[in-house]
Amino acid sequence: LMGPTGSGKTTFIDKIAELEGAKAPHGVGSHTQDIREHEVKLYDHCEYVFVDIPGFKDSVRPPIQVLHMVADWLGRK
Repeated sequence: LMGPTGSGKTTFIDKIAELEGAKAPHGVGSHTQDIREHEVKLYDHCEYVFVDIPGFKDSVRPPIQVLHMVADWLGRK
């Protein structure tokens, strides 16, 4: 999932994956620093892969650096 910092990407993945104790911190600011991958089987018994990346529009790293992280990650898959 891609989006601005604080838009709820990590919270969405944690909820859909029903991750016990894996709650995203509240508040605005970048909390996801690395790419996180979660394989999830949903009600239709299909397996989905949700990929959480650091947010855009934050002060920790410029968007181009996030895109390079994603490109590197995809290159390894």
